[in-house]
Amino acid sequence: MAVVSFVYADWAAAYPELATFTTEGAAMGLFGRACLLLDNTDASPSPYNPPAVTERLTLLYLLVAHLAALANPARAGLSGRVSNATQGTVTVALELSPSSGRAYYNQTSYGLEYWEATAKYRMFRPYVGPQPFFQPRYVRPR
Repeated sequence: MAVVSFVYADWAAAYPELATFTTEGAAMGLFGRACLLLDNTDASPSPYNPPAVTERLTLLYLLVAHLAALANPARAGLSGRVSNATQGTVTVALELSPSSGRAYYNQTSYGLEYWEATAKYRMFRPYVGPQPFFQPRYVRPR
């Protein structure tokens, strides 16, 4: 397998609504942060073997989109999920959940899509290691 390289033009074409306020330098920084959340090495559980298998590329681009949406200047100073909003005299209520697990990714549609796409990697798979070999000592009958 290979390592994913970030190409801003490809990411911007996939997420044009985010590219309007995310510069190439900022997106590269967000890609570095995304690699902290999803392993971008050969040891990663998500496969990447271009051109046939590009799952890790898609997942990392989703993470960059999630981080870019969270860093949107329109959300400046706001953190958490919007739980209530009104329009007359503008009111916004945010709900801040613990920053681990599903609640973190539920803050944006990109994060939610990433969370659902990586569910198969969070399944418990029991592993039975090597079993000790026990051979009782032979005792000769009398």
